[in-house]
Amino acid sequence: MKPSSRIITSSFLLLMALSLLKGQMIQGYTNFSVEILNPTSIERTWNDLSLLYQNQYHTPEEVIAELYQLNETAPDLVNLTVLGQSIQGRDIHLVTITNEQITTPKAGVCIISQHHAREQISMEAALRFMIRLVNSYGKDEALTHYVNTEEIYIIPTLNPDGLHYVVGNDTMEGDPWLRKNLRAIDDDNDGECDEDPYNDVDGDGIISGYDVFGKGLSDLHFMYSYYEGIDDDGDGRVNEDLIGGTDLNRNYDYRWNDSSLDTGTGSDALSETFPGFSPFSEPETQIICDFMTSHSFSMAMSLHSGINTTYFPWASGSTWAQSDRYHDIYTDLKSRLPIYFFDDYLRAGLYPTSTQSIAYTSAGEWGDWAYATQGVQVPMTFEIYHKAGSEEYVAVEFENLTHKIFRFDTIEEYFAPPEGKIDALWFDILPAFDYWLETTPQLEVASLTVIGNNSEGAELTIKFKIKNTSPRVTTIAEVGVFDEHLIPFSGTEGIVVFSKLIEGESLSGSFKTILNHELGVNEEFKLFIGNNFVGFYPMIIKQSIIKKATGYFDLIGFLLAIPVVVMLKRRKTSVKLAGC
Repeated sequence: MKPSSRIITSSFLLLMALSLLKGQMIQGYTNFSVEILNPTSIERTWNDLSLLYQNQYHTPEEVIAELYQLNETAPDLVNLTVLGQSIQGRDIHLVTITNEQITTPKAGVCIISQHHAREQISMEAALRFMIRLVNSYGKDEALTHYVNTEEIYIIPTLNPDGLHYVVGNDTMEGDPWLRKNLRAIDDDNDGECDEDPYNDVDGDGIISGYDVFGKGLSDLHFMYSYYEGIDDDGDGRVNEDLIGGTDLNRNYDYRWNDSSLDTGTGSDALSETFPGFSPFSEPETQIICDFMTSHSFSMAMSLHSGINTTYFPWASGSTWAQSDRYHDIYTDLKSRLPIYFFDDYLRAGLYPTSTQSIAYTSAGEWGDWAYATQGVQVPMTFEIYHKAGSEEYVAVEFENLTHKIFRFDTIEEYFAPPEGKIDALWFDILPAFDYWLETTPQLEVASLTVIGNNSEGAELTIKFKIKNTSPRVTTIAEVGVFDEHLIPFSGTEGIVVFSKLIEGESLSGSFKTILNHELGVNEEFKLFIGNNFVGFYPMIIKQSIIKKATGYFDLIGFLLAIPVVVMLKRRKTSVKLAGC
């Protein structure tokens, strides 16, 4: 072989070897692109809604009409279902507000309105909150984000029978003071039910209520209430067989009928806080039990009226279950709500002024049950109206050295504002509802990287950084990694689980896994990170060749090929010269 031929052959073989080396190096140098699937808003196609029935309290039928309007206006945001029926057979509705096009399980928040019949203002607040969410979607960035990333469950009225009786009853004398549900009970054991209700004794068109307080050394303590009435059935007793049976907010299965507590105990069905004949004896509370046990809530809120304040567990004790956390939430709310909201009832001298004590202990109460048995870390009873501190609404009926009796002439003076003032109250309290969504714990995936190659059996190292966005509440449980079917994901060292995150905390972590098959270019696999309380956050991991690196190796091949071309050129020239 001639020297020139040897040069050509050697250069060609070197080029081939480098080309093979080039291919091997590119195949082993893999880029994993990571896509964090942030929620995409749906297109808003509707105009702002208004209540169908304004400046009035809704009957059960009018409530349903409002719910259908919401669902029909924004069907991709509002879902309407029936959870079951009340004691008299009325539907109890659940409204779910969320971006339904995002099917990944999300953080959940629950709001329950109107355990008590006469507290219909709580239902009005729930209606207005739902309209606020629909009207703000696509306009308000924060509220749009919450609707996209949370499942907001609202039960507008848990006691529709009671709502009918205090608002929508046109066939009999309504009882604006009715607290309980409409279970018929023969209170006086005469074989008849509900035959001796309250009456307007003085003929002034109203039924007055009276609160009796005992005088202590430094303050008043509530003892009991009573109302106007006559002996309807002629048995010598007044108001001894009233309409209504069970206090729904004393019917839950936590310390139910515990005789050591102040309210919600005993067998006297005439009591305003009669707990029922057994835990969850009422269809209304059984509905709440079934609903909440099938979901995971870090936070839940029960709306009430009759006082302006917030209650946290324990209602059955004298201290808070989580003093620091609840105090922080209480302080946050106090900074966002009007001054009167927290101070009005204190000026009346009716209740203790300490935020860590309550006027009385309660058995079988919703918030204690939710905390103790359902894992809800912040079940708040939000009391949204009370005007007993104003002289125009309350009169001193009687006072001596040991007792003081206050008279309330209409329900508007105690549990519900006049109809013309409903909206004004709503605008005062709506910051608390926005705060509730803001404080519900969620995760923010700050960064995610993947290191490794795409071949079968290759080990991938996945690094991430996440943050709990709630300023006040933990992720409740540990945070885990899940596959596309939301089954716990197993890495090389078993199921991948990390610690729970406290409020505002960031967590950096990593885990390793083995590819069970070669991952093709642009082939992807999906993982989720989260838990049942904060929701699950999807991440798509793809494999693709690094183009910049490919170009670098192509350039090397091109540069190495130049001498070969030159050699070939020289060889051709020399042959021509030899032929002359």
